[in-house]
Amino acid sequence: MDIWIPSLSGLVGVIVGGLISSTAQKAMTFGKLNLDQLNAYNSYVDRITANIEEQIIVYTLVVTSLESQIVASNGHSRLVIEEDKATRVDVATVEWRNIFARRYSLTGRYLFDALVTFDISRSNFIKALNGRKLNKLRSLADALDSDRKRVLYACRIGTLQHTIALVNTTLSWPERRKQRKILLAEIENLSEQLEAVN
Repeated sequence: MDIWIPSLSGLVGVIVGGLISSTAQKAMTFGKLNLDQLNAYNSYVDRITANIEEQIIVYTLVVTSLESQIVASNGHSRLVIEEDKATRVDVATVEWRNIFARRYSLTGRYLFDALVTFDISRSNFIKALNGRKLNKLRSLADALDSDRKRVLYACRIGTLQHTIALVNTTLSWPERRKQRKILLAEIENLSEQLEAVN
């Protein structure tokens, strides 16, 4: 019977070592997957942020230009959007369509809802702009800016959610718990700020 004990303990050692190795390999694989997802999300968020900021800038320039034309002509001239501004609007719109189309695969609930809300406001603004309804443009531009803030808060929440997934697969249990608590508190704070945006 004593002959089996060293053989059995060696077998148990091999099995335990294999389990530890397998678990470590899974953690590394999940960590890499979560890091890849975080990088893809951050790249998407960079595109969103740059495009939304460009839209806000160009729309503000267009509204200011149209208002100046009204003042200069005492309201009697045909309003014209300068070619350079019209081109910027067109370029921003094409990029926005590409960004907006990817919302199904790369966003969570907060960002998805914020992008849809921003798109509705953007569409309303463009319709008023095409119809030269200047009395509506300023208030629609303000609504668009509020929706921009919603998108930015939602982007940050999404980044934190992806970071939590990464923390879950790469840190030890005590450190994971500490970091999750910090990240979840920040998500809760940002969620409240998101809800408070008019």
